[in-house]
Formats: sequence, structure tokens, C-alpha cells
Amino acid sequence: MDRKDRKKFLPGTADVTVSPDQAALHAFKIGLGCGARSWARYSARVERARPPRSARHTIDAGFTAPYGRTTNEGEASILEKPNRDPKRKSTGSRAVLKFVTHSKRVWRAAKKIGWLPGARYTNLRDVRTCEALGFVDIDLKSYNFERHMSAVRSERPSVTVARDVESRSELAGILKEAERLSQFCRAVIVVPKDPSLARDLNQVIPKKFLLGYSVPTRYGRTPIPASCFRRPTHLLGGRPDVQRKIAEHIPVVSFDCNRFTLDAAFGDYFDGEIFRPHPRGGYERCLHASLKNITQLWDSYRPSAEASEWLLNFGDS
Repeated sequence: MDRKDRKKFLPGTADVTVSPDQAALHAFKIGLGCGARSWARYSARVERARPPRSARHTIDAGFTAPYGRTTNEGEASILEKPNRDPKRKSTGSRAVLKFVTHSKRVWRAAKKIGWLPGARYTNLRDVRTCEALGFVDIDLKSYNFERHMSAVRSERPSVTVARDVESRSELAGILKEAERLSQFCRAVIVVPKDPSLARDLNQVIPKKFLLGYSVPTRYGRTPIPASCFRRPTHLLGGRPDVQRKIAEHIPVVSFDCNRFTLDAAFGDYFDGEIFRPHPRGGYERCLHASLKNITQLWDSYRPSAEASEWLLNFGDS
């Protein structure tokens, strides 16, 4: 099915046929608000981030994530129901901590089902009114520790992440930064990415810090095998279905996920297995449906004994 012929249902209008860019522009301006320059930057970023609309989308590290199912006619079936018990309802489980780093509109919707708001240390505007900030992310391309430290000191988030350990020689310095950050938050994530750390990362990174695993995307990944992460771990970014698959190999205690917000701008939502066009459309509907299904996806997750203990201690602190 050609992208320009896709049906989109825009909030408050009759059914119309529009291009994906038109639908995205409408949903973005209604949902988030922006000027022409902001939209141009956002549109380019979303287009780069979107996976191809193919039958399957293969991701690095051996995790294969279906993006669209096909019918006998070869077109995506947008109304096909996933193979899941329709009577099962999401419990809003907090077995793992769930963070979303996006607009005020998104985190307000996420908060209703137990998610926690997040923000980059470079942009704290939308979370100024939060009662409690869950997660402070970093700007990898132009990281500034002092700005990061200042944001953590002022906002006192539950969790933040130190810069990636790209080389073993950087580990000592990054651990010192993580130690300073830990004075103003309840947990600090350390993300090992040097393959030489594979054998002893559980020993050389102190247990007081969470391990961080970067879920494979076109922008990057953790080159260390998932099986090496044997301590409580935070999953950084990526598709929700891939995150859940990785949790079968890693003792996950938390994750951050923003991917569904990009797809919502195009009228797509996560149905618990794949991203597909929403049968009714609308940015708000896509957000709520994705949040509900991602939460439900984790309801069956059972943390390891060590991960459960970490979560228990975290909740009591």
C-alpha cells in the first residue's frame, strides 16, 4: 500500500485521505504545538527514525521485530487482532519502572497508568510542574557534566544516567561522575559499551549503580552480549517489543521508551506486538493505546530475585 494513499483520521474531522506528512503535521501541531522551524526539524528527525513499512524489520543483535503483518492480498491488515486474551486487562503493574521522556501531554497520559516522567538535562521546561521527576536523560552528542549535575541537583530525579563507557580507560572517571550524581538521585545508571568489559562488568562497576543496556536501533547499541548483564539493569530506548524480548535475558528493573510517540504522529500505535495504523486514528488515541499495550506487555514479566530485591529497596527508599 502506497504511503500517500493511506487513510488517516484526523481529530475532529471526517475521514480524509492525506499524506503521512500532512497527518503528522496536523497531529503534531494539535498535540504539541510548534512553529514552522520547529516542525521542519521535527519532521526530518521523525522521518529518519521511522522504520521502513515492510513485512519485517530486522534489528541488530539477533532480535527480529515484525513491523506489519500482511494478508493474502499482501496489504497490511490494520484491524487484525493480536493473539491475546481480549478479557485480560492491564493492571498498571509497577514490576518495572517505566519512564517516558517527551512532552507534558505525553507524560500526563503516561502517569495515569503508572509511568514516570523524564526529561533531558538540556530541556526541563515541560517537567517543571511535575510533583516528582522520574528520569533525567543526557545529551550524548554534546555531553556537559556540569549542566547534567546542575539539573540533577535542582530536580532530584529518581534515576539518571551517566555518560556511556565507550572505552575501559574512561571507566574510572565516569564512576567518579556517577558517584557525584548519586548524591542527588536514588539511582545512577552506568552504561558499559567497551567489549573488553564483557567478562567483568558485573565486578568492575560497583553494585550501587544500575547497569544500562542500550537497546539496538539505527542510532546505536550496546555491543556487549545481553547475557553478560547479570545484575539489575535499565533498558535505554528502542522498540517496546524488542525491549520485552531482551528482558528474557537480562534482569530488567526499569526502562525508558519514547518510540511510540514518534509513530503516534503518523497515526500508528503499538498493539502489543507490532506498530500498525490505528483503526480510528488521532494522536491522542495512538498515545493511550500504545501506553496501555506496552504496560500490558510487561504484566507477565517476573523479575529475578536480585531484580525484585532492588525494586523492593528502591520503593522503600
